[in-house]
This record gives sequence, structure tokens and C-alpha cells, in this order.
Amino acid sequence: EPSWTTEANRIGCFSGVFRASLFADAIVAISEFSRRHFLEVFPHYPASRVHVIYPASRFDGPRDLPQPAALRRLQPGRFWLNVATIEPRKNHRCLLQAYARLLDSTRITISLVLAGARGWLTEEFDRLLAELGLGERVILLGYVSEDELRWLYQNCFAFVYPSLFEGFGLPVVEAMSLGAPVICSNTTSLPEITGEAALLVDPRDPEGLASSMSDLLLGRV
Repeated sequence: EPSWTTEANRIGCFSGVFRASLFADAIVAISEFSRRHFLEVFPHYPASRVHVIYPASRFDGPRDLPQPAALRRLQPGRFWLNVATIEPRKNHRCLLQAYARLLDSTRITISLVLAGARGWLTEEFDRLLAELGLGERVILLGYVSEDELRWLYQNCFAFVYPSLFEGFGLPVVEAMSLGAPVICSNTTSLPEITGEAALLVDPRDPEGLASSMSDLLLGRV
């Protein structure tokens, strides 16, 4: 999708997968959705040689960790969490719009924490953050260590992931593996990965996402 990335990155990624479709003896897909998508884009490749092997969380389950010094400003259980590179495909636009709606509709206010480095095409993200007046509510952590990430997953109120397109969605699995309630998109691979263990929302509907966040916050689900 050209609007989600730079042209150089798009061409580079496509070229690599195209070469694989010409010369690879077998292809490993990380979800059934990814398998189907690959075969739709490259129908010349034999379907019998594309195999699904699911990734797994890097974390072995919840365990007690002291709160990392870099996260001392966060109150356990009092923040929404999103883990993703800041770039258009991850759909921070919808997340910020939903969070702004949530703040307008409820007196229960908890912070939104974004963990992940800046990627590409971030100008709209910066503009929207300022336009919605969320500068003091949204905490940008940037890249975090593995122990910090584990603590974030284990201590967030819920994990929110309205991504527009995922081949698998590893942060969702990591969050679930550490006991975080999950709200995520109802598109691409994510319903396959979460099954019935998450609240699924339309990633192009900020109002619907805000409603699901409100339901979770107010104990209606």
C-alpha cells in the first residue's frame, strides 16, 4: 500500500518477495492470511510449497519484575498500551482519535502509552497529536528494552492495536501471553491470531474503537 510507506521501501520489500517467488524451494508463511495473500499476489507459485508456521511470544509467561527506572512515571494498571513502530500502517491516527473521544466521554482518565521507535511518514502523527491536544496525555517511550516491554505488557490496563494490516501481529500475541486484555483490529491476520480472546474492532472507525475502550474501562465486557 503506497500510502503506508516510502516508495524505496515498498519497492525493496516487493522485489525481495518476488525473487523468492521465483527461486525459493518453499515459502514459510506466518499465518494462513499471509499464505493466502502471498498466493494472491504471486499465483504462479505452487500452493503446495507454501507452509504456515506460526511465531510465538518471546515471553514465557508472567513473572514479577521490579518497575524499571525508566517507567517510574507510570502507575500499574492505569495506562493503555500500544507497541508499534510509529508509521501509517500501524494506524496511530485511529488510536489518537479514539483516545480523544474517550477522554471527552468519561471522567475516568488514564494515560495512553506508545512504545516503539519512530519509523517513516510521521508528519501526520505529530500534527494530529497537537491538533487533538493530547501532548500531556500521550506518553511516547520510543524504543524500550525487553524487561521494560515485559513490565509494560504485564501492567497496562489493556493493550490496544488498531493496525490496518498484519501478516501475524506479534505484539498482540506477546500481550496475550502476559495476561493483558487486548483490543485489536478485525482485519487481515488478527482475528485468526486472537480467536475469541480479544475485542475486535474496525480499524477505520475511531468511534467504534473508543466505544470498545469505554466498555472495557467501565467493566461492561
